[in-house]
Amino acid sequence: MLENEYMNAPMTKEEVESFGYENMMMEQSKRDRRVWEQSELGKQYVLALNQVYMESDVSELGFDEIQKIIQERIKEMNK
Repeated sequence: MLENEYMNAPMTKEEVESFGYENMMMEQSKRDRRVWEQSELGKQYVLALNQVYMESDVSELGFDEIQKIIQERIKEMNK
């Protein structure tokens, strides 16, 4: 990246306030998205889990094997 004399210039009060506000909004957006993703993934997880239970007996499988099957089902559903 090329540097110039403006890159080292101090920020004005307005720039600092704007930067702080932008960071705050970005963090809020990340939190909102994380909650939404967890919600959507939770819905997909339950749906895939029910499909796994309906199609085969997984009672003898361990948690990791069930997770793998569920992840494969989710990938299939998202295609």
